[in-house]
Amino acid sequence: MKFSTTCGGLLKVLSKVNAVVPSKSPLPILDHILFDVSGSTLTLTATNLEITMFVSLGVKGNSNGKIAVPAQLFTNTISALPQNTNVTFSADIAKRKIVLTTEKGTYHLSGQNAEDFPKTTDVSAGKEISLPSEKLQRVISKTSFAASADELRPSMTGVLFDFGGNELRCVATDGHRLVKMTLQSIGSKEKREVIIPQRALSILNRSLDEADCAMSFDDQQAKFSFGTTTMYTRLITDKYPNYDAVIPTDNDKEMRVNREDILASVRRVGFYTSQDTKQIRMALKRNQLTVAAEDVGLSGGNASANEELACEYTSEAMDIGFNAVYVSDILSHLDGEEMIFTFSSPTRATMAKPAKNEEKEEILMLVMPVRLNS
Repeated sequence: MKFSTTCGGLLKVLSKVNAVVPSKSPLPILDHILFDVSGSTLTLTATNLEITMFVSLGVKGNSNGKIAVPAQLFTNTISALPQNTNVTFSADIAKRKIVLTTEKGTYHLSGQNAEDFPKTTDVSAGKEISLPSEKLQRVISKTSFAASADELRPSMTGVLFDFGGNELRCVATDGHRLVKMTLQSIGSKEKREVIIPQRALSILNRSLDEADCAMSFDDQQAKFSFGTTTMYTRLITDKYPNYDAVIPTDNDKEMRVNREDILASVRRVGFYTSQDTKQIRMALKRNQLTVAAEDVGLSGGNASANEELACEYTSEAMDIGFNAVYVSDILSHLDGEEMIFTFSSPTRATMAKPAKNEEKEEILMLVMPVRLNS
């Protein structure tokens, strides 16, 4: 087995597949990347048994073959060489010996048998749906931050992709906040729901390039193909919570406010919250919003802060409490100059959305209030 390429080209594909290589694994073979040379194409494969990624690279192939290469040592070597350096990779598959040759020197590594590398089965059925990579990256960045980290609620550790009626609805929630993003003219009329793990979406988001991404699903896994890359991930098969049931329909109090102004205010005042509760108070009255916080135990004494912001609000005065981190999160993941908040009462969910959505897109975020300290 033998091929030649540049260190820069090799490092580009290594950076993708290394995102899948587990940092710790009881199976030594998972610490390796499968190198497969066929003609003038090198395909690298990495897996953690939940996520598998294949990336192809054009090379000068001299002889075909497969061998599993230690991921960390190989990547460290290639990344430490000048990127325009030509490198020749040769392997004695029977002895599992690898030699890298450059103008700088020669490097010897020991590989593993390619037959020991886990096999991946293809998605068995399902219609392929194509989405511009830029749009898919936007969906992931706007939703996945709200997914839960609680493994006791596995369905909420992923993002729901709900296809149907030529719409794609993506939903994420951790029980304290919820994001629902709807894209029109996407998908098919056939109803389909899949839950994609947040970690898989994070890796996918970093790997996507300018090519459109083709997505397909079966009952157990999802497949994403774009450019020279293909990624598989296991799906979360638990049933997703009824998200429509928790989105309020009777929030009759509306506040319009500049997004950057309220985000900056929440972040500053958030420095003065209790480390345990992160609680801020929002006091609403006619065309005025006051954001306040107090921490009785900070620095051995009391610390407090409050700021006043102009807003558009004409309903009755109301005080409502929130976790500053959750409010900051939803505001930093929304776009637009002006935000609309809708309220019902200090104990019911508040909704936030941009005053103007992107074309063929609708996004709303929900955050649960917290009980105010007296």
